[in-house]
Amino acid sequence: MASQPHDSSPIGAPGEYGHIQVSPLLRKPEVIRQTGLSDATINRLVKADSFPRPRRIGLRAVAWLQSEIDEWKLSRPPNNA
Repeated sequence: MASQPHDSSPIGAPGEYGHIQVSPLLRKPEVIRQTGLSDATINRLVKADSFPRPRRIGLRAVAWLQSEIDEWKLSRPPNNA
């Protein structure tokens, strides 16, 4: 059997298998800042499946993926105020 060359690229570096993109995690104060929604409104929209669900990052901590918040913002109608 012929041996295959070893890919010494670090994890996440472009290589034979592409690269992994990781979306930053946002805690609730940052989600509130970026969306302009209140804490209660975010909770209501999550419950109604109208807003991205947070990910559990610890026993008592959750966070949202930046990419999911960005997608949600793009899905909203433009604000013509």
